[in-house]
Amino acid sequence: MWKHIEQAALPLDWQGFNAYQHGDRVKTADKQLMAGCIVRGRDEGRDMTAVERLLALWA
Repeated sequence: MWKHIEQAALPLDWQGFNAYQHGDRVKTADKQLMAGCIVRGRDEGRDMTAVERLLALWA
């Protein structure tokens, strides 16, 4: 299915780049975003227990 993209992207290792692009870097950014949401929610007086649990499971 992706062969045409892999061929068009040469000499770039398209599959390798995709793995990097959607790997730990994105996970780290998502975790930081959730942590920021927790802080903002607390500042607004909201119960952020569920979000905190989700973030803890992700760590």
